[in-house]
Amino acid sequence: MQPSAMQRYATCGPPRQVFGRATSLGGTESLVEHRRSIEPPDSATPDDLLRLAVGLENHVDLARDLDQALARVSAAAARGAPLE
Repeated sequence: MQPSAMQRYATCGPPRQVFGRATSLGGTESLVEHRRSIEPPDSATPDDLLRLAVGLENHVDLARDLDQALARVSAAAARGAPLE
């Protein structure tokens, strides 16, 4: 059985060097959130949607953080394995 997007997100989490896991309230920090997990049950928000709020950190650090997270997800998908 395939894990849900929320299970994968909770296991993998956001990129860990720069992006934090939270809802953006207009601050200057970069954040990522799994939007569906805070929506009501009848929401049309897709389960596999992650929302990025890009802050004022160095663009090279932000790109590196996202590249590492995407590489991790891609590697797990290629192995047919859940994220660890």
